[in-house]
Amino acid sequence: MLTMESPEVAEQGVFRDSQIEFDLVTSLLNDPAQFNDVSDITPEMFSDTNMRKLWMVLYERKGRIAPAALVHEMGKIPGGHAALDDISSGTVSTHDQVVNFLFEAGVSAGPAESLAPIIRENATKRFVEQAKRDIRPEQFSNSIDYASALSNRIAKIASSMSPNVRSDSLLDGIDEAYQNFLWMQNNPDKVTGIRVGWEDYDNESFGLQKGEIIIVGGHSGEGKTQLKANWALGAAKMVQDVIDRQPHVLYFSLEMRSSEMASRWLSNLAGISLRERHLTKTQLSDVARANIELRQLATNRNLIVVDAAEAHTLDQIIRRMHKAKTESGLDMAVIDYAQLIGVSSAGEASKYEQMAQVAQRLKVTAQQLEIPIVLGAQLNRDAMNNSPCGRPRAYHVADSLDLVRSADVIQMIWTPARHINTSKTHPWGKIAVLLTEKVRSRAMSPELYYHFDFSTTSFEAVNRAVKEVLLDEESQEWLKGGRRAAAKTATTT
Repeated sequence: MLTMESPEVAEQGVFRDSQIEFDLVTSLLNDPAQFNDVSDITPEMFSDTNMRKLWMVLYERKGRIAPAALVHEMGKIPGGHAALDDISSGTVSTHDQVVNFLFEAGVSAGPAESLAPIIRENATKRFVEQAKRDIRPEQFSNSIDYASALSNRIAKIASSMSPNVRSDSLLDGIDEAYQNFLWMQNNPDKVTGIRVGWEDYDNESFGLQKGEIIIVGGHSGEGKTQLKANWALGAAKMVQDVIDRQPHVLYFSLEMRSSEMASRWLSNLAGISLRERHLTKTQLSDVARANIELRQLATNRNLIVVDAAEAHTLDQIIRRMHKAKTESGLDMAVIDYAQLIGVSSAGEASKYEQMAQVAQRLKVTAQQLEIPIVLGAQLNRDAMNNSPCGRPRAYHVADSLDLVRSADVIQMIWTPARHINTSKTHPWGKIAVLLTEKVRSRAMSPELYYHFDFSTTSFEAVNRAVKEVLLDEESQEWLKGGRRAAAKTATTT
């Protein structure tokens, strides 16, 4: 496959198949007589930018165009010749050669009429998903206004499709939207996604939503692994509103062995430091209780750990998720972390290209399996020096902006005191801040504050009194001073 997808198109949704779009374009080039069979396929239905531009030309000419004329007409479209360059991927040197390749590829592409339904279905699914992301119940003062807005948007989608096309995916989308509306009406105090056990976060986020990619980033040693492990454990323990049972959570630990993860969870459940060597009778009893609880979660398949020895490539990880979905059900997946995922077809591909593939395929998998995927991400090494007081930002994610673009939610864990010489007794001394850098479909607070105990890998939301101290004038001046000092250090190093 020689085409490339643009970021702006990828943002429209994950229901896309670039190979099918490529085959349809080349099939019509090879046999223009097929145009009447696919005349309802408009350029807007293509997710691949390059194929969209080619289809614009073919659509105007009803498929009948000579190779030389195609090169000429592509030059009239903004970015048309650049699209031909992208399609070539460096394999041929001229636009004429690219076009000849496209004509030749059509010989084995298959009949256009068999490809068109897939394009229609994917396009409809993308439009419906975009409507669901754009229109959320929390944006409206009452449920009637929400239902009306959603219905109007879906009606516009339906009218924009060819009248001779009946799309089951659109009907499915309407049914799902309506059922979500009814569920929220009947369950006003519940959330629509998977709760992670952090009450403030669950209420803010409405839970981790199916089909979403949630990126969790942070500097090394600031608790991002602990956070993901905390969420996985918290989710597995809770009877979830949306499914009325404890979920099945699959945790891919690509850096630690399963025994290491078990140690962290036992420590968390028992509230005992990992460094503790001489336990009291009470502490031993707490560990025994935690052991029983953790074993029960594992036995019931509520919490499953897969380490790097079992799966570390992208293909292996995706297969394991599909297997879990089939065998015991799967409601949530956590991967720690993106940059450790191996891409079997990497070859000479750069790390950026590999991460682009990771982003795209995991997004598709999240949608197919209807689960949230929490994906850990490393930051660029210079991120600490290039940000005041080490505050991480979305664009600090290492190796790929595609991860950032594909994500529905981006959270960053930040412990300011680690970047400023201060006493642990200072109000900011053991505070971890969860920063919301991106959220696609709902509003969330930009900062949530937690007491972070590294020894037990536990997070506890600060109370109102502590938060007021953190936000008072003296603490903010301290933080500002630390930021200035950090910035000064960065400029001199």
